[in-house]
Amino acid sequence: MAEPLPADREPIEVTWEEFERLLDERTRRDFGMSLEEFAAAWDAGELPDTPSVMNIAILLGDRAE
Repeated sequence: MAEPLPADREPIEVTWEEFERLLDERTRRDFGMSLEEFAAAWDAGELPDTPSVMNIAILLGDRAE
């Protein structure tokens, strides 16, 4: 599991496109699939109910429905 950010680290703002790119990179690294493939697999109920899957699904929000 990832370590929490240090308290002195400032949050950054990203556009939705940048956010999607970061999520795509993470799903490719962690699950070997693109963000689009992840969303489709989530919608189809093909992914396990694990913390790592849920973290991405929560970040996708309404887009994953």
